[in-house]
Amino acid sequence: MASLVFSIPHWMAWSPSAKSRGGNWAPPDAPTILKRRVSPLGREALLAAFGLPDVGASRFVLSSRHGEFGRTQALLSALADGEPLSPADFSLSVHHGLIGLLSIATGNRLGHTAVAAGRESFAYGLLEAAAAATERPGQPMALVHFDEPLPPPWDAVDGAQEAPLAMALYLTSPAGGRNDVTFDWAPKKERAPVCDSLALEFLSFLQGDIRAGGAIGERMEWRWGRADGAS
Repeated sequence: MASLVFSIPHWMAWSPSAKSRGGNWAPPDAPTILKRRVSPLGREALLAAFGLPDVGASRFVLSSRHGEFGRTQALLSALADGEPLSPADFSLSVHHGLIGLLSIATGNRLGHTAVAAGRESFAYGLLEAAAAATERPGQPMALVHFDEPLPPPWDAVDGAQEAPLAMALYLTSPAGGRNDVTFDWAPKKERAPVCDSLALEFLSFLQGDIRAGGAIGERMEWRWGRADGAS
């Protein structure tokens, strides 16, 4: 089983049932560009990211299974009806479109990575961000994750419907405190049940006082815990 240790001193998350916060969080006064042109869930993801510290100096990782699929659906419907395509829908239907907006709004030119890995998109996004944070001490990483169920008729072929969630994590190299997290992964055992939402499982870990948690994806088994052993 492979392992990484990193720190998450700040995070923000949103779901339809509640808004959660961690670290020194305050409601962000976000630029207008982050409030327009995006879907409601995309807006929550951008606001969560903008509320992190050093957002203009962090390298971004975006993880999402479907991205802003509502825009893709609108483009497909327009094509089927022989109507002109919306330039806004086209530009923001690209999987990393939201991070592009965030980069422009914050003047961030450090670049970004977009991860789409099926039902394990969040876990692989966390792996990408954590690896970068540990390999580049002093370079903070911002992981932005969002997903929601597919609309009809696409929901019939989805297989698993992840609950709506937008989350932003601020990652750094290990700091030697309670915010340090261990992250382990290994190939999953055959026929093991697959978790519906890895992101929600990890959010429950961040919100609570439990020492460790984990979940099983389609291909991998993921485990996380508090590096200092706090419970």
